[in-house]
Amino acid sequence: MKEACPVCLGTGAKSPKDLKPCSQCAGKGYSLRDEQNYYGQRFQAETICPVCRGGGKTVTKICSKCNGHKLISTLKTI
Repeated sequence: MKEACPVCLGTGAKSPKDLKPCSQCAGKGYSLRDEQNYYGQRFQAETICPVCRGGGKTVTKICSKCNGHKLISTLKTI
């Protein structure tokens, strides 16, 4: 069973101060991309930020328990 890492509380960062706003999207989680259609018309498309994957924050130092994956595997007896 996978659950949130108890050390980083599911953030993937070593401590809360190691979470910084994403430099690509300025913490919004999405970015605007200029595109052009078949007829030559230009428009802007809103896409999920490729750097932070929509989270708006990036990790500067990763958690040592989950290695930045945010989840750990555990065995539980039911």
